[in-house]
Amino acid sequence: VIAENITDNKTESVIKKYLPWVCKELGIEQPPEIKFLDEPITTSFGTYSPEDKCIYLVTGSRHVVDVMRTLAHELVHYRQDINGELEPGAGETGTPQENEANSEAGVIMRNYNQTNPEDLQENFAGKRNGEPISQNDIIRIIKLYVYIKQDCIDNEKEKNNN
Repeated sequence: VIAENITDNKTESVIKKYLPWVCKELGIEQPPEIKFLDEPITTSFGTYSPEDKCIYLVTGSRHVVDVMRTLAHELVHYRQDINGELEPGAGETGTPQENEANSEAGVIMRNYNQTNPEDLQENFAGKRNGEPISQNDIIRIIKLYVYIKQDCIDNEKEKNNN
């Protein structure tokens, strides 16, 4: 089910433990294929493709907890699809399907943290997988944030012009 190309061993080990747990929480018997990407190919860090029943998940330069939340979000979309509830455009901001995925992903993360606190006890202040974040990583994160923010601004301007 999982396409093996995660380069971060900590992320890989947590995801392998997390995936069966989150599928059980969502009532998913057979998870979709999951392909891990080192960097985003769009402005999103994850997407579910109903056409090929595959989740594309960015793991590079991301904290494992953020990857887990994104995976939960995309698995909600997968469940919506297999239940016939995923309509074209359902991933757009503000749609009932997108709101459900956002909400359930948050609840799933809270529940997982309560039952598996050892997986999420990393220091969030300046560390990644227990190691200090390098200056280059910080610069990359800031550039990515600026890129995503600018893309959101451009999208909003485009909406207002139409």
